[in-house]
Amino acid sequence: MAGSNRYFLYAESANVQEARDLLDKHSIVYNENDAIQTGIKELSFTIEPNIANSIAQEVLNGNLKVSFLNTRLPITGSIGTIAATITASDMRVGSTDNTSANAAYLKVDSDANVLTKEQPTSRTASHSEVTVGATTTSALATNTSRKAALFINDSVETIYLKIGSSAVLNAGIRLNANGGSYQMSFKEGTLSTAQVNSICASGSKKLLVTEWV
Repeated sequence: MAGSNRYFLYAESANVQEARDLLDKHSIVYNENDAIQTGIKELSFTIEPNIANSIAQEVLNGNLKVSFLNTRLPITGSIGTIAATITASDMRVGSTDNTSANAAYLKVDSDANVLTKEQPTSRTASHSEVTVGATTTSALATNTSRKAALFINDSVETIYLKIGSSAVLNAGIRLNANGGSYQMSFKEGTLSTAQVNSICASGSKKLLVTEWV
């Protein structure tokens, strides 16, 4: 199977049928094993990244009680726990226990354009006004907790954004005058936690920024 990668679905025994049904729906051949003695099942399989992306979105949108990864979990936890190289903030409800109440996170290789993120929950928004200069100006600082961000050009002049590097005119992301906007989010596959810089031709123009964490 050219261009395929190895993936894993994890579920408690009580929820493993959801994992089986998901793979059967896509006619995916898998191996099922006990991950740990307390009833966590591991389903391993090889598929192409575009199929992995489809499965990841089904897990995300369907709120299935399964965990989808592109690497095998190191099983080192106590009873009922999967200890992995994933922090509590990456879990859907903020727990490192992969129980029926705390399941459903995603980690797919970069070809599938899905990163490890928790299910959508209520977010805290912060608003700021940035005065954009004629030289590169920080619009939003690096924030590893960022879940989404929105940039709106509240000026009469075009503003340009650059993610992770200095902003320059006529390059990167263009925000047209009088309301041009750009949103980065996990759902759209545009989320970045890096610093975002901005620039405009004459300077002293207003950029409205909202960040969700």
